[in-house]
Amino acid sequence: MIVQLNVSLKTELQWPGIVSIGTGVIKLGNSSIGLEQELYQNNTLAATAETVIVQIDELTKKPVGLSEDARNVLSRLILHAK
Repeated sequence: MIVQLNVSLKTELQWPGIVSIGTGVIKLGNSSIGLEQELYQNNTLAATAETVIVQIDELTKKPVGLSEDARNVLSRLILHAK
């Protein structure tokens, strides 16, 4: 479930057109994942976004912890300081 989404538009995107999106992990919580994204069109940075998603149980809709396997995969995608 997306619990937070912040988008900063830098320039207008053209439709139709091709947009390339780069995504990286910036934070791992017990049940949450923080993501940073950059959107490019024609080699120009068009937008940035920070998103927090939380893994939930489909029946109870309550947060559930990330599995060790998921944590291992996601930890390899953590962005390092720029």
